[in-house]
Amino acid sequence: MIHSINKGEQCDDSTVEALQTCLRSLLNDKKFLLVLDDVWNENQARWIELRDLLRSMGGLSQSKIIVTTRSLKVASIMSSIRLYELKVLPHEDCLILFTKWAFNDGDDRQYPNLMRIGEEIVKKCKGVPLVVRTLGSLLFMKTDESDWISVRDNEIWKLEHAENEILPVLKLSYNHLPSHLQRCFAVMSLYKKDSIYYSDKVIQFWMANGLLEHSKQKQEWVDVGGRYLNELLSRCLIQKETDYALGFTFKMHDLIHDLALDVSQKECKTVNSQSYVIGENVRHLSFCDDKLLKVPQDLKKLKNVRTVFVHELSTESKTIHESLINLCLKI
Repeated sequence: MIHSINKGEQCDDSTVEALQTCLRSLLNDKKFLLVLDDVWNENQARWIELRDLLRSMGGLSQSKIIVTTRSLKVASIMSSIRLYELKVLPHEDCLILFTKWAFNDGDDRQYPNLMRIGEEIVKKCKGVPLVVRTLGSLLFMKTDESDWISVRDNEIWKLEHAENEILPVLKLSYNHLPSHLQRCFAVMSLYKKDSIYYSDKVIQFWMANGLLEHSKQKQEWVDVGGRYLNELLSRCLIQKETDYALGFTFKMHDLIHDLALDVSQKECKTVNSQSYVIGENVRHLSFCDDKLLKVPQDLKKLKNVRTVFVHELSTESKTIHESLINLCLKI
């Protein structure tokens, strides 16, 4: 929050008390709009603590807080007014969205046969914009009727997923990726959900793990990686944020990140305080839990591990760095 208000503020190593003081000084007696997007924390005490902090600043009665979540429990904990439950996108709007991503402007009129199939595909998307957009981009520039029928009649529509019925449908887009892109997409699950990805760092990671295939045009490896990212962008599997000197930043929708986790589970593993078990075939590990204070000892038995990610953790949890170094020295 402090960084959003004042981007020049440096407070990464501050204590909680210092951060609260800093936030008060920035917001005291000011009106503000606070947007908490995609909240999953169901700890009511945390919300009360934040609410009381904001109340202590004055001006809260004239300010607004908007919370978005896919959890009704979170909504009931945080809401002080009637919940607004977002409805699915109407069929007509879904069809417009699908057409935008599946065709160049005006081209849909040249392919009425594809549009008829497209309407049936859109109906199966059940009003979920992410699914509509992803499948539309999957079929972009494909004018062979068999490609569209393959998506419409795919068995994956009949699958049920215990936690997220959207995931099998999104997997259609993954299944249509070339094998080299499937590998590159899968390892992006090692990043924390809602991470900001830096294109040059991602390409370097792909290069280090031999995931890039050299093209016949004898491109530089960096250019090959850039082409891969552009393909993922065109298929709506990643979302571009901003450009910078060495490339661009991008994000991955949390449902797409769930897809990456799902397809990468044999070779990639995110280790946290609740999940210590690591399969023997795992090649890439990610540590991103503040509660995890040491590296599991099983790590030294794993012969296939090629990558270990240790994400930015709180000051209290940085002992995991020492634990990893000590383990490596013993191997």
